[in-house]
Amino acid sequence: MAAKGRERRSAAAHLLQWMQGMDVSKNQSVDWSQLDTEVIKFAMIKATDGINYVDPKFNSNWMAAGQLNTIKRGAYHFFRPDDAVDDQIRLIRETVILNPNDFPMVINVENTRNRKLTAAGPVDLDRFNGSFEGLLRLASLS
Repeated sequence: MAAKGRERRSAAAHLLQWMQGMDVSKNQSVDWSQLDTEVIKFAMIKATDGINYVDPKFNSNWMAAGQLNTIKRGAYHFFRPDDAVDDQIRLIRETVILNPNDFPMVINVENTRNRKLTAAGPVDLDRFNGSFEGLLRLASLS
């Protein structure tokens, strides 16, 4: 009986360990060949922003991260509450091609002084759910 309790605690402790990853966009310069994959286990790569911005380093970062077998990659879109949701979805679909081992598409939602979410914000975000399988949302509501 005591052994089973220790096994459960050990399994739970394993699940609760933190994984270290990185947020990558045009603002970072990453030498993917020198990345310490013993430490870095995933990369979230900025793909798009609003209705017409594609991060200029997205394609090169996406391809380089995809060549590393030891890390998992994901792409994210910076949600703009004032931009048409359908146009934001279109831009993501035109830019990002996910492989089965990639994280689901991530929508980055930030409530800042210059970008206030309105009552329609959650409804608009729900429209993304029907457009992307396994969609993840990251929110900063400060």
